[in-house]
Amino acid sequence: MSPRFRSGHVVVVTGASTGIGHATALEFAKKGARLVLVARQKERLDELAKACAKFGAESIAVSVDVSDGPAVQGLAEEAVKRFGRIDVWVNNAGVAMIGSFTEVPMDEHRRVIETNLLGYINGAHAALSQFRRQKFGTLINNASINSRLTTPYLASYNASKWGIRGLSLSLRQDVAMGGYGDVAVCQINPGVVDTPAFQNAGNYSGLPLNIRFPMTSPEHIARAIVGLAERPRREIFVGPLTGLGAFAYTLFPVLTAGVLTLAMRRFYVAGEKGAAAGDKANRAEARA
Repeated sequence: MSPRFRSGHVVVVTGASTGIGHATALEFAKKGARLVLVARQKERLDELAKACAKFGAESIAVSVDVSDGPAVQGLAEEAVKRFGRIDVWVNNAGVAMIGSFTEVPMDEHRRVIETNLLGYINGAHAALSQFRRQKFGTLINNASINSRLTTPYLASYNASKWGIRGLSLSLRQDVAMGGYGDVAVCQINPGVVDTPAFQNAGNYSGLPLNIRFPMTSPEHIARAIVGLAERPRREIFVGPLTGLGAFAYTLFPVLTAGVLTLAMRRFYVAGEKGAAAGDKANRAEARA
């Protein structure tokens, strides 16, 4: 088992400017971590660093687009130069585009894959390279329940999350082959989370978002992530019915997919067509 997190350990959090990443950084700060805060929005990271300092946590803010591999490797090197090691790396940055597959522009599909999947691959490569050199570390991939089931209007998002699960599974096999030392690869699968990703997601559905489903707070997910650092596990589910949903999809994929399609229509998007087409094509730096 990888060394359990304790005060003074060095933690990298991507997508730290909002939502789950922001809450996770603060939760680690309360536990005495030394933090590397990563996102594209430097001003928000600087504000977060000040908030972490109130808990006595030392931190650095690094503005990086996680889809840029060399830049991610550079931030890992900067973290080691500043703190001498990396104990925990949390892959968290992500974006979402909502809409019928063909109505979402290809550039937006590409951005989702580049951020959510390639960004995690870049982070994992930088983290595991350092872990292998130092012979310890914990990688935590913040995925989604969408890594275990699918929903309509989120084709590229679903694809990216299933890709993250495949990445996590394969990386565990790599680590098991030897040469890494005491390294753990963990994955957390939240359900619907109350984060800015919903408000900032590019909406090409032609319908206003009308989320009427129990949502989990970012702080709850953050505590679960810190819990994984303290006691690494392969995979955990957080949020109402997430574990049950994954189990149902495995046993009854067609039936469960049908239920999820109906749920998407009733609890996520509703109203008159044309009410919101393309009106929120913003790119969030937070996991939804």
